[in-house]
Amino acid sequence: MSNAQPDLQGGRARRWKRLVAAVLVLVAVVLVVVLVLPLFRPRNDLGFVAFPDDGHGWALADTWDLGRSSITGGAILATTDGGLSWHRQESASTWSSPSAMAFANARVGWMLGSLNNEVGPGVLLATTDGGTTWHRQEPAAFGKADDLSDIACADATHAWVVGATDGQKGLIFATSDGGATWRRQALTKSGWLNAVTFADARHGWAVGWGVILATTDGGRTWKQQGSVKPYYLDSVACVGPRHAWAIGDDQDTSRDAIIATSDGGASWKVQYSSTSVALHAIAFADVTHGWAVGVGGVILATTDGGTSWRPQRSGTTMNLRDVAFADSKHGLVVGDQLKGRDPMAAQFVGSITLRTTDGGVTWVK
Repeated sequence: MSNAQPDLQGGRARRWKRLVAAVLVLVAVVLVVVLVLPLFRPRNDLGFVAFPDDGHGWALADTWDLGRSSITGGAILATTDGGLSWHRQESASTWSSPSAMAFANARVGWMLGSLNNEVGPGVLLATTDGGTTWHRQEPAAFGKADDLSDIACADATHAWVVGATDGQKGLIFATSDGGATWRRQALTKSGWLNAVTFADARHGWAVGWGVILATTDGGRTWKQQGSVKPYYLDSVACVGPRHAWAIGDDQDTSRDAIIATSDGGASWKVQYSSTSVALHAIAFADVTHGWAVGVGGVILATTDGGTSWRPQRSGTTMNLRDVAFADSKHGLVVGDQLKGRDPMAAQFVGSITLRTTDGGVTWVK
């Protein structure tokens, strides 16, 4: 009996040691998963978003390597719950440096990217099943286009792509059969085209370096329109055949502005001008409700068609790259933060998605 008690106590001590060791191992595993592994996972540099209805949305990103110092490829992210959760969609093509995306509905959409960060027409991918599968379209019409900047669609069959030649002449391409065939519609004498928008299959605008082009016949003819002054325009949105808005940069004063037309482009006027806010993208849900996003987490909103623009609280200081609204209440914003002024040598810091269900009164990460 005298030896049994020490053996019992020794057994208990050994069990406690094993239990403590197991707990410490579990804690270490949790810390690795929560704190360490995220540092070594590729990160998505979000830049473009589409939101055809209040549930389905897509975002395009560059994927950065483990050290967050170089781009390893592109990523397509999708949501079916209005931005609450996102999952990655696979494409058969290897691409990077996304430049635009557009969705006609929850099933049909297109995206533009580059091949291995190279200058050139790059990659045009399309889906007809909500992104379950993406297939490459290779339009012969694109030829030797130096760069493709933006894409817009009016419905599941009509879409337009804008870009430029290596001589900085603007290019416009169009499809009326869902992308089975593309044709060149315009080659401007000057002016790199950065953005395009269509209200329906007939009425649209294309904007760029000091140029505004408009069509009322689906792009068979494009006519030059004038603005207050020749802004460098890099984003455009429209609602119906008469109302359009564009974000511009006055190269003389480095002042960003929102310019607008309410008469189909017969006249354009400045709605908003700032010396400190650099804006990247603009979107309108209807004739009265619109949003613009930019550097440092800036979100501007209007409820009167742009007569007045007011800031909304984003809750972030990251650079917001793109905005899309399914209606006047439901919207998505994407952005990122890079370290370094040179985009070719910058390091990736982080990215963000924001969503709202109340028109931007509140934005949630």
